[in-house]
Amino acid sequence: MSDFEAKKRDWFLTEPVYKEQMDYWPESNFFDAEVIAMMNNPGHDQTHRQRISSSRPHRIIENTVLRYSAGEEVESLRAHCKEMFEEFARHYRMFPNDTMLYWEPDAYQYLMWLLGLAYLFNLPEYVPQIATWYAHNTDAGDDDPLICALFSGLGCNVFNVPQNDMVFEKAYRPLLKALQAGAERKDEAQKHLEAYLKGWYKGMKDCYWYNRHKGKFATHFGYWSFEAGLVSVLLDLDDSEFRDMLCYPKDLVDYARQSFNAGALLGDLRAGSAATMPRRTVYSDGRAEGMRQRD
Repeated sequence: MSDFEAKKRDWFLTEPVYKEQMDYWPESNFFDAEVIAMMNNPGHDQTHRQRISSSRPHRIIENTVLRYSAGEEVESLRAHCKEMFEEFARHYRMFPNDTMLYWEPDAYQYLMWLLGLAYLFNLPEYVPQIATWYAHNTDAGDDDPLICALFSGLGCNVFNVPQNDMVFEKAYRPLLKALQAGAERKDEAQKHLEAYLKGWYKGMKDCYWYNRHKGKFATHFGYWSFEAGLVSVLLDLDDSEFRDMLCYPKDLVDYARQSFNAGALLGDLRAGSAATMPRRTVYSDGRAEGMRQRD
């Protein structure tokens, strides 16, 4: 067995796919001075500027997850994660009218990743900011109950009162049930979280990265349910029954448990609550149509 195979965390990641992406990374548009200049040029086409800008945080989150999948030291990834959050923050400062729409599969899963990474890497200052990068369901008046529960659990009560129906019921309901069981009913929460992880990959079939490990190009960067790790640490659950599941980020969870006291972090988040942060809203009829419940 090669050193890479012994060290890697993602079962499906191969060394050639990892090396091709890492070799390309320094040559990518992320570091291209001409592309960066176009993005920063107010005289350049606004749509093109926004497209360049929005691609940057998405590229760096993929690179960060790729590094985790390959087995790089977790502590070394915290700086990459922080850089990723700074790129998201920069983009939304430059284009404040842009929003991610959580009723779209990719954006919803991105929200799960962002909250999970912010919590597990002990970067609570970004949790209130994440809430401002997403549109809120102003047409119906209520927001997705899982999103509300996650932000509320992290001390940020910025989304509307939760509605009864979930946007993606089948994929995410077990995770909500785990949160609802809470630390008071840990055995129940653990069973729901295990059920969530068992169905996680199949439930992500509408995400852009689904089945990438089967593709002919080197684009697979790893399959991880960072939100499951968040809930596991937040509720201080015993993960012995599911920690070896392929999509559970056990090394990051262990790092989080060792690096900070979850209760202390939660207190820090609530002390800096996002209750006064402005909400990102949209009012289009097309958006309201997109809020129909998905299986």
